[in-house]
Amino acid sequence: DRDVTGVQTCALPILNGQVIATENWVGLSRIGVGFDGSLWGLNSQGVVYQYAPNQGWNQIPGNLSQIVIGSSSSVWGINSAGSTFLYNGATFQQVPGALAQIAVGVDGDTWGLNSGSSIYRYLNGGWSPVGGALVQIAVGNASAVYGINSQHYIYYYNRSAQSFQQFTTGQLTQISVGEDGDVWGIGTNGYLYHYSGGNWWQIATGAARVSVGSASNVWLLSTNGTVSLCNASTCTATATNFSVVDAAQSTAFGMFGTQIYQYSGGWNAVPELLAWFQRQLDKLHLFERPV
Repeated sequence: DRDVTGVQTCALPILNGQVIATENWVGLSRIGVGFDGSLWGLNSQGVVYQYAPNQGWNQIPGNLSQIVIGSSSSVWGINSAGSTFLYNGATFQQVPGALAQIAVGVDGDTWGLNSGSSIYRYLNGGWSPVGGALVQIAVGNASAVYGINSQHYIYYYNRSAQSFQQFTTGQLTQISVGEDGDVWGIGTNGYLYHYSGGNWWQIATGAARVSVGSASNVWLLSTNGTVSLCNASTCTATATNFSVVDAAQSTAFGMFGTQIYQYSGGWNAVPELLAWFQRQLDKLHLFERPV
């Protein structure tokens, strides 16, 4: 399930006992990650940025308070008024309707919730109401749509019945679904759970947030800031003092302050210098003497 992730101030990030170098030129306060590894961000003023690998951050027209990515071809946003927007490859175009949350699957299947917990699905260019009431919705693909209601009960969307049906067991405070339909959640007791074989299996304690890219790429952020890579039996710590972790299908992005890191066998700062130098050159042009 793709959703926007905010950051909090914390101690310096540490990997294998060493402080990871931190630097940032864009000043992002939120990121959004697609299943395909697409990376977007918002600064504290709602300015939108798209990350181009080996180039840096490019500003995109628009002003948003949330940004949600299923893939590079399915990028959504919500502004401070609750208006919804879909990226058309150049700018964000408004889609009529007001929502508080959007979730997008790897195949572009898009769902939303309004401030009153009503459920909507994006069909034929508009938001179509779906029965039920949820406070969180998570989408891996069109066949893997899950949600939680205000009492923390868990629901899944039955495509045959075209309705949400309640799980017979379990209560969660957060749920996340991978592009392959693998489902994980945080229990009301603070435990990390994995849904498999019709049961919720306890995997770890002290869980704050889980982000699932796929069954082989599940990331846990613990209440103490530890970031762990998890499987169906255990979680292995990879770094501490992160405030955010967000998974794609085969990679993950984490944040400390406003600096972003990508995991590829280890955490490495996402390079931004090329974009920063370009901005400095643009500023210098302002002071050039006319010819």
